[in-house]
Amino acid sequence: NPRPEAIFGLHVFSPDEAGTIRTRSGGFLASADELRIVVKGRQTHAARPWGGIDPVVAASQIVTALQMIESRQIDVTKGPALVTIATIHGGVRHNIIPDEVEMTGTIRALDEAMRADIHQRVKRTAEKTAEASGATARVEIAPGYPITSNDPDLTQKMAPTLRAVAGAGKVDMDSAAILGAEDFSYYAKVVPGLYVALGVRAAATP
Repeated sequence: NPRPEAIFGLHVFSPDEAGTIRTRSGGFLASADELRIVVKGRQTHAARPWGGIDPVVAASQIVTALQMIESRQIDVTKGPALVTIATIHGGVRHNIIPDEVEMTGTIRALDEAMRADIHQRVKRTAEKTAEASGATARVEIAPGYPITSNDPDLTQKMAPTLRAVAGAGKVDMDSAAILGAEDFSYYAKVVPGLYVALGVRAAATP
């Protein structure tokens, strides 16, 4: 029952020129958590907005308020993070203010403590922003892929090999982090791992 001593992963990366390699020690790819927010109001005719509670306006205020988390509330010098709302659904007619609006998105982070902190801030921000207009917000965060973290010792040990294979000028061992996510992260939590991005973009022709 031998136990692996190390594990390696490679992903082709179209933004980078073919033959180049980039990686970094520690957090290289972000965690990815799924976010769902349901804003509940009270339906009314669009000609009488005061007769109900508009979840569309509340939802739009939540989207704006969530952007303050990464830009004003967390220490981004520890690593980049994102809160993105990617879908908004609500209503069935142009002249009816609906009962509810559903939003979905993603939360990305490269630091576990920051990840947990952002989860709390998202929940508080959505709930309190909705409350200010008389609506309510239910926040659901489904944990997804962990942070893809490269083992520091393994990364340092493999640097000469990567340079020998690709050429010293084509290897970046101190790459900027990538806010994409990767299921390799699960393996690297069990066995020391090294994950690299291999460029595949054709070089520009003169």
